[in-house]
Amino acid sequence: MARAKNGLYGPLNGTVGNLVFYQLNGEQVVRVKRAALLKPSEGRMKEVQGDFSEVMKVVKAVSHFARVGFYDLAEGRMAFQKALSANLLRYRAAEDKEQLRWLLVSEGQRAGAKELMAGFTDDVSLAISWGAAMQDMEWSDDDLAMLMAINTRSLETSINLATFRRHHHSAILKLPPLQPGDTLQCFLSFHSPLSPDNTIKLENISESQSFELVFPI
Repeated sequence: MARAKNGLYGPLNGTVGNLVFYQLNGEQVVRVKRAALLKPSEGRMKEVQGDFSEVMKVVKAVSHFARVGFYDLAEGRMAFQKALSANLLRYRAAEDKEQLRWLLVSEGQRAGAKELMAGFTDDVSLAISWGAAMQDMEWSDDDLAMLMAINTRSLETSINLATFRRHHHSAILKLPPLQPGDTLQCFLSFHSPLSPDNTIKLENISESQSFELVFPI
């Protein structure tokens, strides 16, 4: 049985069905045991397994972005698992689980941007703009502006990690397939992939910023 150390939504240790929760270097880690014959899940176990399955689907859909976004937090190892663990905790703690508002696709201490704005340019493109860097944090005009849009219904994504720079202050992103009324969650992170000493550190990437748009009916 898994137990939370710090309340209902704190770090877990133990097993829930075929999920194994434990702490490694002070961080929550989730593992899936090999397939085995298991008793039907009930109660709290069923709830946690359901949460894990939901988060796993989403993190798989955004894995191309998240593997970069969590690389430094994971110290260069198992970035996907780090993204999964972080988002499972966020999902379980979130009061609002709709429209992927709990999703984080990068985590770090580099400066994000102020004054995010976005809008549809046509049926196939999204225009995104951003202002000055957040204060008192590392940043560079040459930071990569990493962009992603995900259809919250189908989990289809459009990702661009390397075309735009912070100093551009705007970008055009191709839309994933959408139907009228679909909700789009859009994400922006800033990344300095080539630090002078090639050091893995949280200051290499910003925490992802997100905004939500509804495709016109």
